[in-house]
Amino acid sequence: MLPVCYPILGPLSSISLQPLTKNKLIMATYRIIFNRKKQLDQEGKALVQIEAYQNGKRRYFLTEVYGRPDQWDVKRHVVKHDALANKRIQSKRQELETFELMFPKIHGRQFTLDDFALIADEQKITNEPEPPKSFSKYLREQLRLDQVSIELDTFSFHCKKCDI
Repeated sequence: MLPVCYPILGPLSSISLQPLTKNKLIMATYRIIFNRKKQLDQEGKALVQIEAYQNGKRRYFLTEVYGRPDQWDVKRHVVKHDALANKRIQSKRQELETFELMFPKIHGRQFTLDDFALIADEQKITNEPEPPKSFSKYLREQLRLDQVSIELDTFSFHCKKCDI
C-alpha cells in the first residue's frame, strides 16, 4: 500500500511529493549496478553490485559477479549471454528482498538498511568452512544432541562402545 502524499512547492516551483506520515518507513528499492566505482581490474572486468535504497540511505552488496563493459546490457541491467551470472545476481537480490520482508515478522519492528548488518554477520559465520570432523567427534556430537530423546542407559552404552 502506497503512502498518502501531498504536493510541496519547492524552490523554482518544482513539485515534489512528500509522505503524510514522516515516521513510516518505506520498503527498500533495489537496483543492479555495474562498475559503480568506474574502475576495472587487471583483466578489464568490473564488479556487479546490488544497491538498496530506503529513506535517503543507500547500501551496496556484492554479487561476486564480474564482467567486461561490453558484456553489460545497460537497458536490461543484465550480463549478456551469461545466464549463470544473471541467475546469481537475481538470487542475491531475492535473498535481500526476502530478508527485508521477513524481518518485521521475526524481530517485531520495522526494517531499516542498517539491519542488513545482521545478514552480513550471519554469512560470516555460515560461509567459514568447518574443519573436517572425525567420525567419533561427529558421533559424540550427535549423541549429545539426541541425549534428550534417548534413555541414559542407551547413551552410556554407545559412548562406552565408541570410546567417547
